[in-house]
Amino acid sequence: MKSQAEVLNYFGEANSPNIFVCIIWKCLLETGRVNQICLQVLVKLGARALSKQIRVFADFVIHDYSLLSNGSSEDHTKRITCLHDMVWKYHIISIDRLVLCLMLRYCESKEAQVCNLLLRFLLLKIPAFRDRIHTFVQEVPPDYWKHSDWHQKHQAYHQKWGEKFYFEGLREATNASSHNVAYLPINFGNVCLRFLPVLDVVIHRFIELPPVSAGLESLLHNFGALYKFHDRPITYLYNTLYYYNHMLNQRQASRKKLVSVVIGAFANIRPPNWCLSNVFLENLNTDSEWKPNLEYYCGMVGRLVDTISGNSPFPAFDWRFHEFPSPSAHALYATCVELMSLPVNDKDIGKALFSILYQCAETSRGFEILNNSRTWINAIALILSSLPESYCKVVPQLISEALTNDLAVKDVTPITATLMPENMVTPSSFSYSFYSFQSNAAACSLTLPDLVVAFANAVWYHSSLGHLSLIPGLLRDTFKPLIQNEAQFLFACRLLGPFLFRFYSEKPRCLLEIAKELYAILDVVDKKCPHLYHIDTICDFFYHIKYMFVGDSIKQDIQHYIASLRPVLRNRMQFIAHVGHAREDTASVST
Repeated sequence: MKSQAEVLNYFGEANSPNIFVCIIWKCLLETGRVNQICLQVLVKLGARALSKQIRVFADFVIHDYSLLSNGSSEDHTKRITCLHDMVWKYHIISIDRLVLCLMLRYCESKEAQVCNLLLRFLLLKIPAFRDRIHTFVQEVPPDYWKHSDWHQKHQAYHQKWGEKFYFEGLREATNASSHNVAYLPINFGNVCLRFLPVLDVVIHRFIELPPVSAGLESLLHNFGALYKFHDRPITYLYNTLYYYNHMLNQRQASRKKLVSVVIGAFANIRPPNWCLSNVFLENLNTDSEWKPNLEYYCGMVGRLVDTISGNSPFPAFDWRFHEFPSPSAHALYATCVELMSLPVNDKDIGKALFSILYQCAETSRGFEILNNSRTWINAIALILSSLPESYCKVVPQLISEALTNDLAVKDVTPITATLMPENMVTPSSFSYSFYSFQSNAAACSLTLPDLVVAFANAVWYHSSLGHLSLIPGLLRDTFKPLIQNEAQFLFACRLLGPFLFRFYSEKPRCLLEIAKELYAILDVVDKKCPHLYHIDTICDFFYHIKYMFVGDSIKQDIQHYIASLRPVLRNRMQFIAHVGHAREDTASVST
């Protein structure tokens, strides 16, 4: 291109290649200066096109650095200086936008290390941005909008650290006229507050990319104080710990540092017990290994129970402007954050939460748990259903334990059945009364199967549809091989019965799978047990499934099961698949 007009017309068009910022970078590297035509092109491009240019520039810079693996320190310093000038001297790119583009791009292992190197230079090595944050954190309170002198402090900050938004440095370097540029006053925001959501993304990316995980702790050390301005610190911690649970379980030090920095930013602002318990905070700042006991878990759940009951131990907030709408929501998320931060295996935490119910006599609030068992079960279920899936694996484990250890060795046969087993048709009194939890709790006679039924029902009740979708697979692969007698079968029906309508309305396919598996299990139990004493209850349950939910949709899949049942059971279930009528018709034709 021979003239500046051609350059302006070519790069200023909307469909032109998004490489002009890369060209400015190369000009600064080779000549150390920029031409006035650069300003004219950037002004013509506009903000939307400039965003595309910056994304391409982020790819180009990382590629350029990747080629310098054997380059001299002078080459690295020269590139970092040019990048610093584009941000802070010429004001071509803002630091928050550049860092966001660098972080959100796809990074392979080598590129991740290059990206980490760039961020370390931009954020840590060069003091331009770090000094701004230090000044803002020291001089401005977190609830700055409530202070009458906020505007004066903010203007004083901008006088010390002025911000430019329209290539002012580039105008000065090229001696361009700026008399026609009008600005709105900066009354509220600044680069520190704008960078806070970007910092959230940077931390997430550092967790995702193992090659750059070493830089996470240094980043938190230098920028962690900025979190005192975060409007949703517990929500951010909850989301981070939840979605990166598997990765952070393998990096306990990084998780501990993250929780310590975010919560520690409010150390002198909010009361000590505003989020995490005092016991946890005392062990958070020590290097020794800490294994919480049952009393600790009881205190955590008890805190949520007290809050739900209206006796919140948390300090009072103005819930109109708090990150959570109520004390109960605050208590639930704070409890989940603390449990996910513990240096304990996920399954062990789930078992400890159930042990609060099963071993309540060993806790200081055992009598309260016995008298108010439903509230405590509901609170524990709320916690477990709000934690990652790995914590909820305790539920199928407990069900399997109840099926294997308790119900497998118990018999529902009446005492007199040993005398006349072929004539006994009266239902027995169950050794485990699955259908009367409240009366058993009032009599302090709850057993493991009773607690497991109530516990599993409560957890599944609060769980999302994604969690419930796993139940058919659990029934088929885990529970079905364990069910061999009538007590175990009725136990499984008691577990699944309350959720049939939810499956029917939200996930009909899962309901059909569960119904088919129940028929298959009944066939096994019928073959294994010499006598069934709750035939009427079993038949009522299957007729309920047929006429309320599945109809004839699984008729072809279950006919062979019903046809192979013992006569007394087959006769009662003949209207489900019309097996009995079919046999009678065949017999009449043959005669």
